[in-house]
Amino acid sequence: MGVLAAPSLVRVQDGGKLLGFLAVHSLVGGRCCGGVRMLPDVSGEELQILARCMTLKYGLLGLPQGGAKAGVIGDPDAPAESRRLLLQRFGHGVNDLLRSRRYNPGPDMGTTNRDIAQMLADNGIRPSPKDFKVQDSGFYTALGVFAAAREAGVKAGIPLRGARAAIHGFGAVGTALARLLDKAGAKLVSIATSYGGLCAPNGFDVPALLEAASRTGSRLPESFPGRRIPPEEVLESDVEFLFPCARHHAMHEGNVAAVRAPVISPAANAACTLAAEEELLRRGVFCLPDFVANAGGVLGGTMEFAGIKPPRVTELIESWMADVVRSLWTAAARDGRAPRQLAQEFALRRHAGIQEEAANPTFARRIIGWGVRLHRAAIAPEPLVRRLAERHFERLVAEIRF
Repeated sequence: MGVLAAPSLVRVQDGGKLLGFLAVHSLVGGRCCGGVRMLPDVSGEELQILARCMTLKYGLLGLPQGGAKAGVIGDPDAPAESRRLLLQRFGHGVNDLLRSRRYNPGPDMGTTNRDIAQMLADNGIRPSPKDFKVQDSGFYTALGVFAAAREAGVKAGIPLRGARAAIHGFGAVGTALARLLDKAGAKLVSIATSYGGLCAPNGFDVPALLEAASRTGSRLPESFPGRRIPPEEVLESDVEFLFPCARHHAMHEGNVAAVRAPVISPAANAACTLAAEEELLRRGVFCLPDFVANAGGVLGGTMEFAGIKPPRVTELIESWMADVVRSLWTAAARDGRAPRQLAQEFALRRHAGIQEEAANPTFARRIIGWGVRLHRAAIAPEPLVRRLAERHFERLVAEIRF
């Protein structure tokens, strides 16, 4: 299994038992990157959709990565040792790809940086000193989603302060998003986890909600004060801002007519089916393309890996996301086209250029590659890397034009 093809779906098995899947949508220099999620019902079809989203995200940002996504069939709420054994077995099944770095894993729904680092260690793979350095990629994802929603609100004439918000999916990203919304003066009135939905028409006490979530996890709706509702009803909340942060295709042809929010900023990849998104746009809803709105996690994690300090990463993500949303909606209005079409065409075109450059690297690209390897090995001087990296990322995001 040392060679990958794209697109492809690898079934990972142990003794005839299916452990999960690795979906590869694209390769850059024979390599790909994407998170490992753990869910009891994860499917190959889901992961193939999500792997494509990763290609779009890397292309949008100009990052030299192929798009992939892995899934382990298991309960994310199981005891830690059970989860560790599942990940160890899954890692053993793709050991050749991990060891050769043809597949670079990261955390995703139901897993953490620590889980992935442990999976590698349990399979005899020692991460470099810089790998898994980022402490909270969920925060950067939430920050980008928040900044995108705020700018879309400006376009829609709806300020965040005083607005009502709903978060569908209250994990690492959803809780970070709740904190940002509370600080901005928005009123969080409904949330959902895999165990149910919860609503509070007058708004939740967000610090108390977050404290309870840290103790109870996804079982939060079972004990926190509020009216219990089915989780899917959170998508139909009477709010100004809706944040889908759970599974793919949460909004589809069967429920899109009931979605009432005028601004939708997805943290989940492929949160809407294409038909549902088209219907929302026809109704005048500011429904942001998922791979644009949630790109802050990839961008922030990569910048922090490069040694850029978190306060500067935060500043750049907020500024960049506002610029991108503004530019995308202006271009969509100018051309009379859907925002997703414009963003997708740009991302795929840019990604194709990255693949071509990887196949025929320039001298400058070779220098960057050497620099990354030295940095990963903790040999390059960090202050120098930080200065060069900041200029590099500023250039990458400045080149996003629709």
